[in-house]
Amino acid sequence: MTPVDFSEQEKEALRIVQADLPDTQSPYAEIAARAGISEQEVLDLLKRLKEQDIIRRFGATLRHQQA
Repeated sequence: MTPVDFSEQEKEALRIVQADLPDTQSPYAEIAARAGISEQEVLDLLKRLKEQDIIRRFGATLRHQQA
């Protein structure tokens, strides 16, 4: 597998999505704001990584006891 060269903003976005997603109506916009990129760039990054099989899946887990 070829190494992927991420920008600092992409690295920050990936750090955020590896933790709990923001609990907002627009979590990708929140991730983007915290990472210093646009919401579309976050979505494009995740889509690109999925298409390249770098990530297998991306989803949320609902912890119903906490919800």
